[in-house]
Amino acid sequence: MDILREELAAADPVWLKSILKKQGEVIWGFANGIDLSPVLDQPPANKGYGNSTTTPYDVTDVETADRGILALAETVWI
Repeated sequence: MDILREELAAADPVWLKSILKKQGEVIWGFANGIDLSPVLDQPPANKGYGNSTTTPYDVTDVETADRGILALAETVWI
């Protein structure tokens, strides 16, 4: 991983941006220890909460689907 970081750090940032757009600049900056993100006193408030799951089988009836949805809703309902 250090080899990749070193190659990205040494790469031309204009070239990286031409290929990866804005993310090219961000990746180049991170590889060079540059992060222009603001330092916050407090983390920003959550915009929302969510959860998901994958069942080990196909859900084909409403009752089973309802139980799965209820279980997910209970994990994010606060």
